[in-house]
Amino acid sequence: MMKAVSAKELLKKLFVFCLCVACTTLTIRCAEQEIGEAGESTVEKLSAGPEKTEIAASQNSESTNPGFEPKITGKALPQIAHNVLREILISSKTPSAKVSSISRTPAHQARVMYEYVKRHGAQAGYKLYGPEGDAIIKVFEKAGDRDRQTIIDLMLKETLVQLPIAHANNRLMHTNSTHYVFDISFRSIPQVNRPTLLAAAKAHPRVFRILGPDEGEKDAFHLEIAKKE
Repeated sequence: MMKAVSAKELLKKLFVFCLCVACTTLTIRCAEQEIGEAGESTVEKLSAGPEKTEIAASQNSESTNPGFEPKITGKALPQIAHNVLREILISSKTPSAKVSSISRTPAHQARVMYEYVKRHGAQAGYKLYGPEGDAIIKVFEKAGDRDRQTIIDLMLKETLVQLPIAHANNRLMHTNSTHYVFDISFRSIPQVNRPTLLAAAKAHPRVFRILGPDEGEKDAFHLEIAKKE
C-alpha cells in the first residue's frame, strides 16, 4: 500500500520543485545573455575594420610624440624675433638654425667696419662689402693716422649717407630701426629644408622680407621682421 502524503508535505515538495525550475531558467537566461554580449562584441570588433585600427594607432603615436621642437643657436634674438623664427622652423620642419648676425645701430655698423678694416686691411673690406660699404671704407683710408674715435665718427657720418642707398640695394641691412633684422647661417640649415624654410618664412605674416644667399648677405638667409604688427 502507498504511504499517504499529507497536504503539507505535498506543498513543500511542490515549492522545492518550483524553486529548482526558477533557478534553472534564470541560469539559462544569464548564459544566453553572456553569449549574446560576447557575440555583439566580436561583431563590433570585426566591423571596426582597418580604418578604426589605423586611427587608434595614429592617436597612440601622437600621444607618445610630444611634438617637434627646433633648436636655435648663435646670437640671441629679441623674444618676438625668436618666436617668429621658431614658428618658421616648425612649419618647415627644420631641426635647427644658427643666428649668425643680428641688428646693428648705424654707430655699431661703423664700428664693426672700422675694426674689420683695421684688422684685415682695406682691400679685404672692399671684397666683403658692396659699393655703399666701399664709400665708407674710403673714409677710413682718407682719415690717415687720426685717432680711432675720430675715424669711427667720420665713418658713421658716411654710413648715415649710404644707408638709404644700401637698403634699396639689399646691402648693409642690419641697421634698421623699424624691423628686427638677422641672418641665419646657410650651412646650419640642412639642404633638404632650405626650400621649405624659405617658403615658410615668406608665408609668415610677421616676416617683411627674406633673402637667400644669392639675394642678400653671403652664405646666409637674411630675415626682416616687423617690430609692430
